[in-house]
Amino acid sequence: MDIVKKLARKEIQTMKAYASARSTVPIDEMAKDNQQATIWLNANENPYNLYGEQKEENINRYPDPQPQKLRDLLAKFYQTQQERILMCRGSDEGIDCLIRLFCVAYEDSIIISTPTFGMYKIYAQTQGANVIDVPLKAEDNNVDFQSIITTAKEKSTKLVFITNPQAPLGHDLDPKDIEDLCVALSDTSLIVVDEAYIEFSQLKSMINLLDKYKNLVILRTMSKAFAMAGARLGTVVAHADIIKLLSVVQAPYPLSTGSIDTAINALSEQSLKIMGEHITLLNKERSIIFKALQDLSYVYKIYKTTTNFIMIQAKNANDLIDYMKKNGLVVRDFTAHITDGVRISVGTEEQNKILIEKLQAFS
Repeated sequence: MDIVKKLARKEIQTMKAYASARSTVPIDEMAKDNQQATIWLNANENPYNLYGEQKEENINRYPDPQPQKLRDLLAKFYQTQQERILMCRGSDEGIDCLIRLFCVAYEDSIIISTPTFGMYKIYAQTQGANVIDVPLKAEDNNVDFQSIITTAKEKSTKLVFITNPQAPLGHDLDPKDIEDLCVALSDTSLIVVDEAYIEFSQLKSMINLLDKYKNLVILRTMSKAFAMAGARLGTVVAHADIIKLLSVVQAPYPLSTGSIDTAINALSEQSLKIMGEHITLLNKERSIIFKALQDLSYVYKIYKTTTNFIMIQAKNANDLIDYMKKNGLVVRDFTAHITDGVRISVGTEEQNKILIEKLQAFS
């Protein structure tokens, strides 16, 4: 049996997606067909633009749910077919939709490897799915792939979530290990690879392996490297039949007009060039911070990272966090998940100089 038909909830496989006004008559499609629709009376919208007709962005109109221009640009950037693209309110929404699509409440499970992104667990608990934790191996912080395989086969495990680069620690996982996981669980589970930080790494996306593995799903986001965290735009990249079913459980209008316009501009040739320059700068600054941390006696562990953040373990971590806050710097308290854990995002050159100065002054 096809893996998607086998794993997806049967009631959703027979459902039809909500037919919103824009999904039945998309603005993009009208423009493509050279139809000049100037009077829109099909969506119960307020015809009066709050900002006046001279304002180009008419936010009184609903946007297309999956705007074709943006879908084409993302497909080009991610080097995949547009049928394999689902745009979401951040990759968080993609996680939520995947769990709702595949997990029957109080029957099915997901697997995570802590420490990891906390929303996998929260969305699973919201759906009533069981959360099985196969922690990272203590000796090298690698995913315990063999234990995942054994556990997934023993339990009714629909989804396995892997972050690569790993978050919140920051290191790269070996893609070959993830491929082996896809093979071992080819008729058991979907392998969801969250590539939120991949633009900062030298890793190649696993999107190019979709033809090889039917049970592979990729999550991407424009929040990190694209500097669009406030726009909330993520993408699920998967086989077309998975994308089609995900659209059934997704909200009718997942993207705002402003997010769509911002994303289209961010995917222009000039913007992509600027993004590349910023990534180079951030990676350089990350190395400078990493080196400075090595000279601090109270920092007893610095995790290897290929991302735009550094995880450390520090003596008196809570005092360090409070000290930084009093001096105008906010770092992330990870002590609830990692002993003495503090996560530091890489800022601008000037911000990082202040950070290092304050780190060196703390004792």
